[in-house]
Amino acid sequence: MRCFKCGKIIPETSLVCPYCYASIERDENGRVIEQNNGNLATVNLNFESSVTDNSTIDSSEENKKFNLHDFITDKSNRKKVIILGSSILGIFILLIIIIAILAGASKPKYYLFTKTATNLFEYLDDNIIGSNAKNSGNYKLVYNLNGTSKEFRGDYAVDLYNRLIDINGYLRDPNEDTGGVVITDENFDFDFYMKNNNIYFKSSELFDGYILFPYEDPTGILSTNKYDMGSLITGVEDAFISSLKASTYTTEKNVTIDYRGTDTQVNRKYIKLDNAGKKKFLDTFYSTLLDDSSFISEYSKISGYSKTDVERILNNYMTTADYTYSASDGNISYLSVYYKGNKVYRLDLDMNESSNYEIILDIGETKYYLTYKENDDEVFYGELGITESTLNDVVTKDYTYNLKYKDTSLNGTLELVKDTNPVVKASAIDAATSIRSFTADNYATLKTNLNKYMSDTTWVDSLSTIFATRCTKDLNCTCENNADNCTCTFNGSIISCPKENVQ
Repeated sequence: MRCFKCGKIIPETSLVCPYCYASIERDENGRVIEQNNGNLATVNLNFESSVTDNSTIDSSEENKKFNLHDFITDKSNRKKVIILGSSILGIFILLIIIIAILAGASKPKYYLFTKTATNLFEYLDDNIIGSNAKNSGNYKLVYNLNGTSKEFRGDYAVDLYNRLIDINGYLRDPNEDTGGVVITDENFDFDFYMKNNNIYFKSSELFDGYILFPYEDPTGILSTNKYDMGSLITGVEDAFISSLKASTYTTEKNVTIDYRGTDTQVNRKYIKLDNAGKKKFLDTFYSTLLDDSSFISEYSKISGYSKTDVERILNNYMTTADYTYSASDGNISYLSVYYKGNKVYRLDLDMNESSNYEIILDIGETKYYLTYKENDDEVFYGELGITESTLNDVVTKDYTYNLKYKDTSLNGTLELVKDTNPVVKASAIDAATSIRSFTADNYATLKTNLNKYMSDTTWVDSLSTIFATRCTKDLNCTCENNADNCTCTFNGSIISCPKENVQ
């Protein structure tokens, strides 16, 4: 039907013209009544009826222009309408296909790899220097080790940006919560404190006073906070992303994998890392770091190396990689992503070096599943689930874990209740006994006291080696005249030591 006022085509059921906003009135029979200079006129609702001579519809030249609605409803134009409609539909479908192709093409071949890496670095950035770097609150840790359950409760305070960690707590029997029989009268309380590269541990049940575990950090990251950690994270991220972009990718469609006990059809995109691929990956990584002046500058500050030394170290790494992977043949490794649409199901690193080992990470909705294999035999398996809830502005994070390593099984839960306003303060440790100065009697006392809580204490014997002073004058070292640090051999490994400590 047409509006009686402006003559525009409007829906038959209109009560108001959408063009001129004239009111459309109807009689009791549903016909439209037109108000025209005080006289009532009736307009037929049938579009296919002809317009009579006494119609009030304007027949001016303006209204004789092409009208799509009239064209479509005219029976004589049905063939033309079908052809026109089919053409429009075909063009529309073609546009959808083109857009889909362009959308797919807009995601480069390395997208899944770089996106996964970016998410990882964003997590590190947020939790080391970002909003989650500082946290405090209380915790409850429940674990079951080979059938024996324990529970710890206490407070925690963490500031990763400034390398401060303070955790204290006490041992309790989980049966206390369930009304079961408390079968142990063990008492155990502790205080764990870390500042930079010094770790302090205190428990009156184990040793009288604090024990200092000094850690020699060759990178310098733990020893100072006078640098921009963001530059280091960004530098390594850019180098890693550049290496991924420079790699060669292959895609396999409709691959069936055993995903959490179910045969699942996915796609696989992978990097084949033969010697040439490994060389290209590492060359790109180190050359990108060499071009990053911010990374060079900040790493120079934390490591104590000059900028020239940092550049020399990176060039040495690149030369070593070129030499190691110079042969045309060699072991082949694969870095794979299994996915379907936008969902990533699995990350897989299959390494063929001195021994064949594989790392598999399955990604669930709220859980992660990690498997480590050597020569197709499962060595380690781990599950980690993470949930978060908020009540009255109080954030609670719940972790569930299940770990298996050879014959050892560990599972349990960790609940962290965060403070609304985190408080992390540096503590002053007045006196502590360094593990480096422990005597044979000290070690014997420590092992005897630990026997109350665990049957195997042989690992205590390795503490003297782990925390030994590494950079001493009896090491076999190579020192360059213009370098501040020397390359030394310690327990079969190559380490870097300050020149003044070894000469």
